[in-house]
Amino acid sequence: TEEYNDHVIRCMSQTFLRDEPLTNIIGISYETREREFVKIWKNILSQKMSLICLSKDYGREPVVCGVNFTLVLSKNERAYTSKDPKFENFLMALEFIQENGMIFEKLGLDKYLYSFGLYVPPQYRGENVGANLLAARDSLCEAFGLEATATIFSNKYSQRSGKKAGFRNMFEVSYNDFLGKLNVRCDNEHLTSTIKFMCKSYKQY
Repeated sequence: TEEYNDHVIRCMSQTFLRDEPLTNIIGISYETREREFVKIWKNILSQKMSLICLSKDYGREPVVCGVNFTLVLSKNERAYTSKDPKFENFLMALEFIQENGMIFEKLGLDKYLYSFGLYVPPQYRGENVGANLLAARDSLCEAFGLEATATIFSNKYSQRSGKKAGFRNMFEVSYNDFLGKLNVRCDNEHLTSTIKFMCKSYKQY
């Protein structure tokens, strides 16, 4: 499915970055977000661990219905860094959430399947594409011998999809507290109240 890489990154740049709440609220410019995220997404796609959902309309070219940028994250490893101060601050704030989830300690892991973006085009939302992409991680983890997958869910829709796919909450922080770490104030009453780090374990005890 490498032929879809450019299309997926273009869609993510045009729509995901517009909808993604965290970097919008923090005040990182669109140009910076696009530059930094595109570098990250290209790197993830090169690892060939991402998931893509395609339509099955017979007689027509498949259409991208969703994508999940998944990667393997090891203990004591930073997923990504940035030379841009604001974006690096954002990445470190995400690490704060991951570290408080204590997935390595609680589950006794040395690596797990992480994600850096799940996107469903507007016309396919409400059709459980997100939940199905999350559920598809089960087979991916089994194929590569991974005992857990986890993700930061930053809005209520993705949190709902995560719960539907069998993810459980490992750590939760209010947006006010999270933004306080970044010295950002936001009075958006429509904002999802909390950010969740959720996990699905396949470990046998």
